[in-house]
Amino acid sequence: MDKHEFEQFVTEHGKDILRFCRMNAGSTERGNELYQDTMVKLLEKQKKLDAAQNIKSYAMQTAILLWKARKIRRRNRHF
Repeated sequence: MDKHEFEQFVTEHGKDILRFCRMNAGSTERGNELYQDTMVKLLEKQKKLDAAQNIKSYAMQTAILLWKARKIRRRNRHF
């Protein structure tokens, strides 16, 4: 996936992914942070991503994994 394809992906699917992140995170602020972290991960793997594949699904799965990791870290801090 090149820069133009990534920008097009964000334009087409960014709002849906942001809404998904906010819904899973439970708040706008945490959702925004999760969205940013998700997009950073996608940018890091941009060259390995294939625009012909379902990148939106991959982005949502990435968001879920990041959120679970945060949740676990937060729980462990309290012990």
